[in-house]
Amino acid sequence: MYPCLVISAADSSSTPQGGASCGHAWSADEGNSWTVSAFNACNRTVQLVNGSTVTLRQRERPHLGFNQDGHPVVLTNGAGWVDDCDAVFTFAQGVRVPK
Repeated sequence: MYPCLVISAADSSSTPQGGASCGHAWSADEGNSWTVSAFNACNRTVQLVNGSTVTLRQRERPHLGFNQDGHPVVLTNGAGWVDDCDAVFTFAQGVRVPK
């Protein structure tokens, strides 16, 4: 298992990705030093199980779920539909596991 951090930021000053909702960092030495990615872990456009895509209003409060080998297998976020500013739900997206 390895430590990781997924950053959810509302303003662009908080992340190196310029306001990305899924900036991320990782540590290869159990959290003593961190590498911040220049790329987003996710964006607001998601692919659904049926192959269609939808753009969410936001993705926030990211959490990673890990398998028994310590690899991330799911990313969950609080999310909302573009046309509905009241409803918020949990969205789960699978993560590719190394073979």
